Amino acid sequence: MANSKFRLYSLLDLSISILGMILCAFTIYWLYQGVVFEFLLFLGTLGAVMTVLGTSLFVDLLKFRARLNKRGIYMTH
Repeated sequence: MANSKFRLYSLLDLSISILGMILCAFTIYWLYQGVVFEFLLFLGTLGAVMTVLGTSLFVDLLKFRARLNKRGIYMTH
């Protein structure tokens, strides 16, 4: 895997995670604004799933890169 692909996948994984955190933050903010509870439940759940998924993908990508480096397969551009 090239360094550019690694950076792209890292950016995508972290952006999924950050977007999930933003959804969770908006859910907490909108809870006190009188927005429909079912909508907030949906957004909160979606945000939590996106946060966990993005973080998990990023950690797996780091483990994969470390495993490649251990085998002597270094990433080039």
